[in-house]
Parts: sequence; C-alpha cells; structure tokens
Amino acid sequence: MRPLRYIELVNSVTSELPPLPIAALGRPLLRRLRKPLRESRVIIVTSAGIRLKSEPPFRPTNDMSFRRIAQTVPSSLLVPSHPTPVRRPAEQDLNVVFPRDRMAELATEGVIGSVAPFDLSFLGTIKKLTSLVSELAVEMVRAAREAEADAALLVPL
Repeated sequence: MRPLRYIELVNSVTSELPPLPIAALGRPLLRRLRKPLRESRVIIVTSAGIRLKSEPPFRPTNDMSFRRIAQTVPSSLLVPSHPTPVRRPAEQDLNVVFPRDRMAELATEGVIGSVAPFDLSFLGTIKKLTSLVSELAVEMVRAAREAEADAALLVPL
C-alpha cells in the first residue's frame, strides 16, 4: 500500500480548482516532548481559517494573519473560512478541522495534561511559502510559547 500524501487527497477533493503547489521542505524537525503527554499543555493549530462568526473572514489567498481562539468562546460562535469544498464537513461538525471538544475530553481523561488557553487558526490557502515559513510560522510559534504550550496538534485542511 502506497502512503497517502495529504496534498494529493486535497487535490482530489477540490478537482474544480487548479492543483495546489507542493513544497519540498525536507523532513520535519521533530522533537521529543520535555515531559510526558499526560502532563503537557496542548495547543491546536488549524489551517481551516476558523474564526468568530462576528469577525471578517480571512482573505481567500495569501492571508498572512492568524486568529487566537480562546477556550472560553463557544464552538457555536465559530465558523471555518476555508474557501474550498473541503470545508463542508466542518460546517456540520467543527471538530473535524478544529477538534477542541475532543482535546478537552482528552484533558478530562488525563491523556493530555491540559489544553492551552487559546488555539491558533490561519487560512491555509497561502502560496507565498517563504513568507509562510519565515514570517507567519514564526509569529504562531511565538503565540504558542505565550500560551505555554508543550505540544501542538496540527490540523491541516
């Protein structure tokens, strides 16, 4: 069985759109956790463009901003901004692309130590890959550190 590449899956779902570019970034730099997961604070980072319904949507492409979604905000006040059809399941159940309820359950069960006070959301329709890596990602890492997160759950869309 051939491994599934995320970008191939997205391109097959969004067949009416031109294929997305594939960046060759090399192997990811993975680090061991400094403490056990059951003691770690976890932050969610999603590229689904989750935002408050009352906020303006992300720009459709190359939006180099991100939103902090506080844990105190009810999920009923959140929506995905992703402009492609892959957002449709998230419109029915936000946890598909922003599993905050599942993370809270894991914290209650003691699988993880706790959830971060806020999670991070950006819109993944960014074609300026250099800016994504050297600017937006750096700002988001800074925000994750501010949240005192020990680990991040990355949820691509």
